[in-house]
Amino acid sequence: FTLMCVATLGAFAIGEFADAAALTYLYSLGESISDGAYSRSKNRISSLLEIVPAKVNLCVDSEVREVAPENVQVGDIILVRSGESIALDGVCVSGGGVADAASVTGESSPIELYEGVECLSGSVLCEGSVYLKVTSAYQDSTAYKMQKAVEQARTRRASAEKKISRFAAAFTPLAFGVAAAVFAIGSIVTGDIASWAKSAIVVLVVACPCSLVLSVPLTYFAGLGNAASKGIIFRGGEVMDKMANVRTVVFDKTGTITEAGLTLSGITPLCDDMTEQEIRDVAFSVLIHSPHVAAKAFCTAAQSCKAREAHGVNNISGKGIVCTLGGKTAVFGNARLMQDHGIAADAPESTYILGAYDGKLICRLDFEVALKHEAKHIVSRLYNEGIPRVAVISGDSQGSVEKTCAEIGITEYYCSCTPDKKLSIFEGISAEEKLKNKRSTAAFCGDGLNDSAVITAADIGIAMGSGGSALTVDSADVVLMDNDLLKIIEAKRVAKRTMRIANFNIVISLAIKAAVVLAGLAFAALSIEMPVFVAIIADVGAVIATVLNSLRAAK
Repeated sequence: FTLMCVATLGAFAIGEFADAAALTYLYSLGESISDGAYSRSKNRISSLLEIVPAKVNLCVDSEVREVAPENVQVGDIILVRSGESIALDGVCVSGGGVADAASVTGESSPIELYEGVECLSGSVLCEGSVYLKVTSAYQDSTAYKMQKAVEQARTRRASAEKKISRFAAAFTPLAFGVAAAVFAIGSIVTGDIASWAKSAIVVLVVACPCSLVLSVPLTYFAGLGNAASKGIIFRGGEVMDKMANVRTVVFDKTGTITEAGLTLSGITPLCDDMTEQEIRDVAFSVLIHSPHVAAKAFCTAAQSCKAREAHGVNNISGKGIVCTLGGKTAVFGNARLMQDHGIAADAPESTYILGAYDGKLICRLDFEVALKHEAKHIVSRLYNEGIPRVAVISGDSQGSVEKTCAEIGITEYYCSCTPDKKLSIFEGISAEEKLKNKRSTAAFCGDGLNDSAVITAADIGIAMGSGGSALTVDSADVVLMDNDLLKIIEAKRVAKRTMRIANFNIVISLAIKAAVVLAGLAFAALSIEMPVFVAIIADVGAVIATVLNSLRAAK
């Protein structure tokens, strides 16, 4: 602004009124275009901060009251009507409808809501009305995590943005110095004051750093909005720069490349005196009283079984459950529990529950962790995207990790890791990559509380936004709102494209300015006047071209 004002006054002073007017008008035009571009990108970001309504319909004693989302507790029932935004994560307990979760996950496919279906906060109920049982407090909800991440993203600038800001701060006085030197030296040597005054004005106009100061931050702003619309939250432009250079991705296992829960994979009868259905009924009658995740998985799969009344239920931490069923002792748990009750049993490699009834082994229940549907494709897709190293660091047993990695094609894995050991191994992997290339970065992707330390220490910590630990999400640099692993590839593509557009804007701006300044000096040396209008067109043209080019990052 200072450079343009002085250049305009200088043009008036030497009688170039048309140039002064053109300079003022075209500078304002460039500012107007850039302001419009900023507004569009800002509105795109701001819309993500307004996905949670100020009030929710809380159902209390057959009444519906409007309360703030912060005042709703886990387990409360809320009513959502057609056209309303869903303020809190919940599961549908009655009613039905269709929800649009595009603002959270980036996926435009509608979600059918009926009894038992989970729904993320931030979604909009397009039709119908539903009663939801709240499953997460407001501070732990998907929408709140997204809002918090977006707010933080706007305050963290990319390295290119920081350099441009420092450059612009030093550039203005430098431009004045160069313009003064051109005028003074040229006038003294040639005695042609008017021509060299014009050359000095050309230097001031062309030196204006608008195209850099406007286009580079706008590029990253547009890129952040583009990623957010796809359900990928970057915590600032600096994270995008790191993501563009990622060469190693390390995953946690459970809840990241596999589903968080267990599923029943098989029942092996170990007793000829009972039918399989009788074994199922006994197991169901006992395990329905156990809080263990494997017991819950069995009961979910065996809901058609008939429960019998159990007495003297005793849940033994780390071993299993013992009770009396039909006057006989039932023991369900691991091999150590069986041995405690004088029953010989070996522990299999997989996740299991052994069952004994009346002093005899009757069955073995086997469980497995289901792979996420995209996990089988993630490794090959990462390789194709230029990420040559993929690994798994997990706290699970060796057999479980080996099986999972073999299914998805990962050959580098580390098992039975405590949070401290996870951090140590990852730091070693990251250091190896830095030795190969200082610009290379390593990313860690996880969802559990035990991943928060690694995610915080990683060059790029990637967290699962839906269902992930609140601390893990808060620690992460990138949040995947719908837990889709393939979004890592999309994140790298958006980051690379954004950085490429920003760098192109820098190069084209400096090239145009250098060319016009050199041309102006050459013209003056040959006693040929370069019209100030040429410099104006070059500068404002650079602003318009780079600003419009920046908007490509939003698409």
